[in-house]
Parts: sequence; C-alpha cells; structure tokens
Amino acid sequence: MTTSSLRHEGPAARRTEKRKALWQIIVLAAALGVVLAATTFLLRPIFPDQYVLYFHAAEVAMAGFFVIQILSSISYNLTLAHSAQTAKSIKSLVRITGAIIIIAFIISYLSQDPVIAASISTISGLVIGFSSANIIGNVIAGMYLAIARPFRIDDRIKVFGEVGVVHDIGMLYTRLTLENGDEMLASNTSMVTSTVILKKRTEQSETTQKDVAA
Repeated sequence: MTTSSLRHEGPAARRTEKRKALWQIIVLAAALGVVLAATTFLLRPIFPDQYVLYFHAAEVAMAGFFVIQILSSISYNLTLAHSAQTAKSIKSLVRITGAIIIIAFIISYLSQDPVIAASISTISGLVIGFSSANIIGNVIAGMYLAIARPFRIDDRIKVFGEVGVVHDIGMLYTRLTLENGDEMLASNTSMVTSTVILKKRTEQSETTQKDVAA
C-alpha cells in the first residue's frame, strides 16, 4: 500500500498497514526462532559454544535490522497524513532508538559466556575511555534533535556558514544538501551546540520557484 493511499483512505488503510506490519514482525520472529534453533543444532557439534553465540548475535542483529525498518516505515506512513516533517523525524527517532535497543540486547546476550563477558568489559572500558564519549554524545544529540526538533527535515537552514536543506537526522550525523548540490555530514553534537538560522518559508518557496523556472 502506497503512502499516498494512506493519506486519502483514512483509518481503514492505517489499520490494514498496522496489521501488515504486525504480520511481518510475527513471521520474522518465527523465522528467527527457526534459524536460531537450526544454528544451535547444526553448529554446536562443530564449533565451541562461544562461537555459536557469535552466530546467534549476528542473526539477531540481522532480524533486528529488518524489524527496525518495518517499525520506522509504519511509523512514517501513519504520521505522514498529519505532517511530512513530523513523519520523517519520527522515522529517524525510531531508527536511532531501535539501534540502541538491538545493540544493548546483543551485548547482554553475549555476556552469558564469562569469557565473552570479560572481553566485552575490557573492550568497553577502552572504547569508553577513548572514543565512545563522542559517539554517545552524538546519539543523545540525535535523539534530542528528533524529539525537540529545533529544525526539521526539509527545513532550509544556515549553519557553519553554509546554507542547505536538512535531508536526514541519523544516529550520529545530520545530513544536509547544500545549495551547490554537495552533501554535508555534520555531527549531531555540533548541530546542537552551533547557532542554526532557520530560513523563512517564503524564501524557500522563492528559491524553489527559481529552480523550477531555470
């Protein structure tokens, strides 16, 4: 079912979309269960248990990716009738939150093995000490941008001396399309801490009309 049909067909179309998404998730969960069982049955006689855990973690990560795609898509479609900008912001928020949940689940799952748990603790300590402060800061800033929405997707803004249109707010970076056609990736923390000028809607419309006329 297309996005435009959801806009016009109302509650019935939205209920159908919800049922479709729920059915996809159920099928995906059942498939994941079968794959996990098959992996355990086939690989455990060949590989040590800790390697089987790695296979399970990879399978959960793949399933989690598809679940996030389904949930972000249904969230986008259900809110698109109200506002395209809100729909895009919610889609970004669902993707960021889903990625955090999947990563946390995989770490928790791998921690079942004492050796892996000790390795994760050591690696986590090193990562936190050297680089994760910026990563976590960008993730939190991305969630703030998606929730508070100081600017929205498709807004025309001026930041870092450049003017561009907000294309996407990701987990770590905000993507802007500049006036010359180049794309700029700006870290979410820099977007939160920098001065951002929102261009007027009339100015955006005039720019669009000039582009069409050209």
